[in-house]
Amino acid sequence: MRNELLLKKGVRLSLRRKIASATLLLMLWVGFPPLDAALASPPSISSVQTLSGFKSVRFTWRHASVAKPANFKTVLELSSGSLKITKTFTAATTSALVQNLDPKKTYKALVYNVTGGTKTKALSKNVKANAALLVQKLSFTQPQDMFLNSEPQSLIVGSPLSNVVVSSQTPVNCSVSGGRVTALRVGDCLLRASAAGDFRYAKAANVDRLMTVGEPLQPQIRTLLWSDEFNNAAGQPFDGSKWTADIGDGCLAPHNNCGWGNSERQYYSAENVRQSESDQGALEIVATKAKQVNSLGCYYGKCEWVSGKITTYGKVAFTYGYLEARIKAPKGAGTWPAFWLLGTNIREVPWPKSGEIDVMEYKGSNPQISYGTVHFADSANKHRYLGATKDMLVDLSADYHRYAVMWTPDVLTFYVDDVVIYQVHIIQSGLDNWPFGKSASQADPKFYLILNLAMGGHFGGAVDSRLESAAMNVDWVRYYSADGYGKLSTK
Repeated sequence: MRNELLLKKGVRLSLRRKIASATLLLMLWVGFPPLDAALASPPSISSVQTLSGFKSVRFTWRHASVAKPANFKTVLELSSGSLKITKTFTAATTSALVQNLDPKKTYKALVYNVTGGTKTKALSKNVKANAALLVQKLSFTQPQDMFLNSEPQSLIVGSPLSNVVVSSQTPVNCSVSGGRVTALRVGDCLLRASAAGDFRYAKAANVDRLMTVGEPLQPQIRTLLWSDEFNNAAGQPFDGSKWTADIGDGCLAPHNNCGWGNSERQYYSAENVRQSESDQGALEIVATKAKQVNSLGCYYGKCEWVSGKITTYGKVAFTYGYLEARIKAPKGAGTWPAFWLLGTNIREVPWPKSGEIDVMEYKGSNPQISYGTVHFADSANKHRYLGATKDMLVDLSADYHRYAVMWTPDVLTFYVDDVVIYQVHIIQSGLDNWPFGKSASQADPKFYLILNLAMGGHFGGAVDSRLESAAMNVDWVRYYSADGYGKLSTK
């Protein structure tokens, strides 16, 4: 009997061991069961940030820590008076946009985590939606002109959002990829910056920028024909063998053109053009505010400004070629320096039919922009001009820059620091003969050179009332024959 009991007990023990062994194998295969979710505590909310939009608020939150099995929910409650909005999110969600809120109401927002019956402490925020979308304004800087086969150029667009898209509106001439533009063919390249809106900002107005793609520049064969290096002693006047000063406000003969045709505010004096005392080896054209007791009379009353203007009229004339000057522009709104040419026949053939070439013009109110322009008369004898501006992305009054024109009978190309600003062809004028090429009798044109600093006027704009003086500095002027074009004459 005892043996039989021991046998039965042994069978039971063996069976238990088998069951335990089988259970262990099963646990190893399927993994240990998780703790009861109802007993596990969810992580607390460590922070909540909000961003108001049009009739909406975006919430972003962080969890203090996230355990391996993230078996919890995040609850967002918004209440205002009797109104209550409740939204529940999975553990993986860390932001939410709540829309269709009343901009006139302030809402109390509670954010907390919950697992089963366990709830964390809520973080509280008072939020309010915006009544309108914010204006999204793009700042698209002017791209530099390019040549075929040049390296792709990076495009810079400023925006409050990061969803700006720049596209080519002339895909035959240029393409855009990865925020850079590539030149494909000679011609104009129109680039457009655009940006969609979001819950805060309205869609931006498109901004277009024009860039010119040109043929690769070929090295020019240049021969220096004339120059003024302005290397006289400090304070000395300009070289009278090369230059003549214009005097007055333009009203007197031979000009008979009060305000110099542009309602300018300065009176020109030869004493305001001299070798610089602070900038060695440079000519300085200084504009100074006229004293109230001065006896100078201008076409509008007592003169407001005294400045300087010198020309090569009657000394030397230029026909075609490459003309360049190294200039530092003046500071201050209302300043209007220029490096330009007029036809020597202007007293017999009135402007604009006699022609005008503006190699460099500048407004002190917009110191990054350089202008290159030609003026002429069309077939109906009406004034026309062709030209362009270039944003050089630097303040041109901060340092010297080189301004130049390459002039042939059919084409004028304007440069700043060897960068093409604009190229104008005779075909654009609609004329068979224009003042910058051969006349109907096959005579070549002759132009004289001008350096001046005007104040105010139609182009310069209002002069800053705080401005007492301004200066245009010219390091040198050089004229070359280039690729067979360019000659001097004495009239």
